[in-house]
Amino acid sequence: MATQDEDGFREAVGEDLWRENYERALREQRTVRRRRRLAQVTRSLPTVAVCGVLAGLTAWYLHGGSLGHVKLPAPDAAVSPRPADPPQSLVTDADLRSDPYRGTPAAKFPTRITVPAPAPIGRHGRDEVAAALAKTAHLLTVGRLDKTLLTRRDGGPYASGLALNYRLFVYAQTQKTHDAPDGLSTLAPGQVLLAAPRVSGTMRPALGPKGELTVVTNYVFVYALVPSRPVLSREEALLTVRSDATYAFYGDRYAPGDRGAWLTAGRFYSWNVSCAPSNHGLLALPGADDIGSGHAAS
Repeated sequence: MATQDEDGFREAVGEDLWRENYERALREQRTVRRRRRLAQVTRSLPTVAVCGVLAGLTAWYLHGGSLGHVKLPAPDAAVSPRPADPPQSLVTDADLRSDPYRGTPAAKFPTRITVPAPAPIGRHGRDEVAAALAKTAHLLTVGRLDKTLLTRRDGGPYASGLALNYRLFVYAQTQKTHDAPDGLSTLAPGQVLLAAPRVSGTMRPALGPKGELTVVTNYVFVYALVPSRPVLSREEALLTVRSDATYAFYGDRYAPGDRGAWLTAGRFYSWNVSCAPSNHGLLALPGADDIGSGHAAS
């Protein structure tokens, strides 16, 4: 029986193509240039998860707002336990459910991505730039903000917005690793959203190495989740993802299967996450097993 993830990609790729042997289709459609492009994509998408319970990191990062100011621990380096804090009141479940973002920087973040006004760049006119910006906003929305898709391991709606050959590449990688694809936020089983995710950041058009149109994005996504343990602050119920992603848009100068959007570069970081799910690209708040085990995992 097909999995939900497989069904989603089948719909995105197209039933006729799916019925063929997609491995053969890949071999027939690939050229040396495409293989080099795919190799470049896989090398340029590092993911770092700061997992375990790291006191104050989420709040500090949200206040700072700049990845360059965050000093990550070395991989597998133990985080020294903090001194015992004076007794504090626990945040009740009712308080969290009433407004999980209250009193945090994310309280001022919107729930939607704003598309900037387009302007011509290089050989690309205003309408082409507007379409690329709108497509990028759509990919980020279905990949990071859609409350339904966050809880389903279904890459179809995201993949349907990508170029055909990149859809096949994403599917092949997902089947090989059984991990959530880059560009998607997927909650681990059992994780429950308390409210709509919040987002803050920017996108801008730019030119790629060969003059192709790209959209460079820098966003922070914040997810309020039901914690599995008592928490002393609302920040402990917030899981944060930083996404620095570049989408390239290839037009009529390229082969039909290559036309459309490609995720060509990216760096992805997550904070206040449980270690084991993060190893498979899944998001979950730290549990009891993560306390005192904070470290950076790539």
